[in-house]
Amino acid sequence: MATLRSLYLSVDLEGVCGVQSARQLNPGPDDTAYQEAVSQLVQETRMVLLTAADQGVEKVVINDAHCAMTNVTVWDFDDLPIDVRLISGKPKPLAMAAALQSGLPFPVEAIGLLGYHTKAGTQGGTLAHTFHHDLADVRINGKSYGEVGVNALYAGICHQLPVVFVSGETRLEAEITEYLPSSQCSFVYTKEGLGFSVACHRSLNDVFQDYESAMKQAVNLFKTGKAKPLSLKAPYSLEVQFVRPLFADTAMLLPGFSRLDGCTVGYQSDRFDTLYQALQSGYTILSATQALQA
Repeated sequence: MATLRSLYLSVDLEGVCGVQSARQLNPGPDDTAYQEAVSQLVQETRMVLLTAADQGVEKVVINDAHCAMTNVTVWDFDDLPIDVRLISGKPKPLAMAAALQSGLPFPVEAIGLLGYHTKAGTQGGTLAHTFHHDLADVRINGKSYGEVGVNALYAGICHQLPVVFVSGETRLEAEITEYLPSSQCSFVYTKEGLGFSVACHRSLNDVFQDYESAMKQAVNLFKTGKAKPLSLKAPYSLEVQFVRPLFADTAMLLPGFSRLDGCTVGYQSDRFDTLYQALQSGYTILSATQALQA
């Protein structure tokens, strides 16, 4: 049985305990709410790292994957008994999966996704979105995926890496169970989504205890070979549906996209990494389009 020695941990913010409002997601003039949310993110990440170290994991690459991607610092984890490296800042190629294609300080064997959220349009999904709030849906080979699914597909298809651990709200577990069932991937639920800006949060003690048991389960799933990389047969088709035709107009400035309808563009490729990069380009260009909405 293979022992899990190194882990790649992509950390988002919307899915951690205590977060349910957009004002908690970015620093502002009075960023107390944001700082408290980041403090919770750090605590949950530390719990995963401590338990991973107890289970024999020796090295972890953390990818700060939320918004400006400068939410946590390496000093947040500097006192832990494990070799921790932090990837932060943007823009970075492959964003939430940055450096998997190159640039990692050491090879990793599995993926963890902490603080993730449900996909765009999920009823009751707290802060539900898919990469960008002006993006209505992402479909790959005809199936709708959120951020967990897209990143898990990229890790599995392009790097043969299994996702062994996910955390977020209860509706996220229901969303991903078809392709990341509990028999292959451990899950920690931090809260129950009751609406886009409403959640019923668990006690921190309960969440931390579940992180400990879930990380033990994740390591065991890897050891026993039950955690398997996701796969999908080529060719790959991507459909990106925006909330306004303006955004689809802008995406069509990128090479390779085709117009499917007023709000939807498509992309085809035999390589999943190329398709993943095209998706990133499609939603990244939205930031340059915001000023045109006035």
